[in-house]
Amino acid sequence: MSIQGTFCQRHYPLDLHCSRKVWDAINLTSYFRHDQLPGRTFMRHLLADHLRAQSAQGITAAELELLATLNQILREVATDFLRRRGCHLTKNAMEIGDSRLPLPGLKTSFASFLGFFPALPLQLEPLDPATYVEQLGDRGEWLDLLLELVLLYVQSHNPALIGARSLFAEEELQLRRISAYEQQLILLDQALPVLADGYAAQPQTLLARLLEPLRKGKDLYAQVQLLRDLWADLLPAELLARIGMAIQQFEVEGHKPGFPGPPDTTPLDPATFGDHEYAGFTADLAWMPRAVLLAKSTYVWLEQLSRRYQRPIYTLDLIPDEELDALVNDGFTSLWLIGIWKRSQASLKVKNLCGQQDVAASAYAIDDYVIDDKLGGEPAFEQLRHRCLQRGLDLACDVVTNHTGIESAWLREHPDWFVQLSYPPYPGYRFTGPDLSSSPDYSIQIEDGYYDHSEAAVVCRYQQRHSGEVRYIYHGNDGTHLPWNDTVQLNYLLPQMREAMIQLIIRVARRFRIIRFDAAMTLAKRHFQRLWYPLPGAVGGVPSRSDHALSQQDFNHYFPIEFWRELVD
Repeated sequence: MSIQGTFCQRHYPLDLHCSRKVWDAINLTSYFRHDQLPGRTFMRHLLADHLRAQSAQGITAAELELLATLNQILREVATDFLRRRGCHLTKNAMEIGDSRLPLPGLKTSFASFLGFFPALPLQLEPLDPATYVEQLGDRGEWLDLLLELVLLYVQSHNPALIGARSLFAEEELQLRRISAYEQQLILLDQALPVLADGYAAQPQTLLARLLEPLRKGKDLYAQVQLLRDLWADLLPAELLARIGMAIQQFEVEGHKPGFPGPPDTTPLDPATFGDHEYAGFTADLAWMPRAVLLAKSTYVWLEQLSRRYQRPIYTLDLIPDEELDALVNDGFTSLWLIGIWKRSQASLKVKNLCGQQDVAASAYAIDDYVIDDKLGGEPAFEQLRHRCLQRGLDLACDVVTNHTGIESAWLREHPDWFVQLSYPPYPGYRFTGPDLSSSPDYSIQIEDGYYDHSEAAVVCRYQQRHSGEVRYIYHGNDGTHLPWNDTVQLNYLLPQMREAMIQLIIRVARRFRIIRFDAAMTLAKRHFQRLWYPLPGAVGGVPSRSDHALSQQDFNHYFPIEFWRELVD
């Protein structure tokens, strides 16, 4: 039986037990009625936040993923046990080979389970569990419900889940005096033939087989590893892949709630990514071997020149000829002007709100690719460029291809071009801070934790003032878990966005002989995929993006050609 197609996985999408009391406490129904369902990461964090608020021994989102994975393992093992014992379940009895074991109270237990653990589709609510059970006809669905009762019993006795007891509705079951399902399961367990197949020192009942490894593992992390090692030859490939992902996720996020731990700093081996595609670029032998490039932070340089010459030199056209002559005489062939483009003023607001007053907006949080008015604008630049050309001095600049400033011309004109969600990726995110936008059309807020350094949030909140539409747009990020909070990430799965960037670069290249591309590696297909649209089961990219995994085929459909190759061609 495929675990992907079980009745309970179709109707219980969290892959773990969640009592009605907990379900209602965090209002899960409202999320499942949303047009765009939140991802698994969001739901795990929502549930984990609630459990930690209820108990000091709470549980983290990564541990909930381990629990859901553990459930799948146990379901597979239990299914295998019943299959090998020749067991089938009907509405009124358990068939064991040629014998029949009547189960008069099991239907009541099933109805109780459905009453205490809300099921999908939600439009069936209010659900009459007893009526629903009577309507079940497929023997597989009866068996699936029995397995859920078995898992409920096993996990409620799991010593690693002290901080998650409310998930199992133990108090409610006791108060309603319907915990007799435990006695029924024990009687059923005793009636089933034991299985001796070498997995244990002695023949085992079903419950003993499921409970024994849980008692050996001190926590969920150890239990999942024990079960994987014990049942490796039984578990299907897709479940083994999920086990690996859950283990990796736990190792990245650690034992404590909050932001993930240290990033993966293992260097990539280029040999493992052998690129057999063509290379269409030129060697640039006419100029590159002789290029000697001098980088100047433009505002800093102009301040230094003002002090040296004892007069205001704050625009590009006022840079003295003798400075340009000195550069050429010192052997420089190229001048890299850092920070000449119009910067996002929202970047400056963020810095000021974080206590940095005597600063400028980030040179890499760009509003638009026009020369900043504070530097004299386009006329001042053209005058400088003409003087540099007379001396054989090439000008160089930056183009930031992976993101724009948190408030930018492209965001104003094309908000769909950015990686985004219609809901926050983590339920604990709050956006109550100052509005960073200077536009009458929309507001922009970064996550509150930025200001007190308690959180390194991965999205900002963007809201249209007139329609009220809200987007949660990802900050630029290179995978180190430290997003650049004054930027927003461009989505290279969109062909219109890629084409716009190519045309922008061509316009810039007509004015600058040399372009330095900031964080260019983040646009390589494999790197962009790892960060933003990882393969199913992969971890280690931008936090929360595992919910938006794409198969290699789908990713290649949206992003068919390396961006840099497309640009050069």
